[in-house]
Amino acid sequence: MADTDLVHDAPPDHSRAAHRALGFCSACPGRELWEEAHGWRTRENEQHGSADSPDRVPHPSREAEAHHGRR
Repeated sequence: MADTDLVHDAPPDHSRAAHRALGFCSACPGRELWEEAHGWRTRENEQHGSADSPDRVPHPSREAEAHHGRR
């Protein structure tokens, strides 16, 4: 969807940010929360050039391990 096609306003009680970025939000009829979350993740991955890499890390980072006292 081209940026010019996106809705820059949203109905009452809907997410303006999601409508602006994705064209829908989880409050839209027929949409669920997971669809909005997936939309945000996909958008962020595309913007950072990591659309081909998995969304989840294969193992904890060194920082996380140190924070939890495991390293």
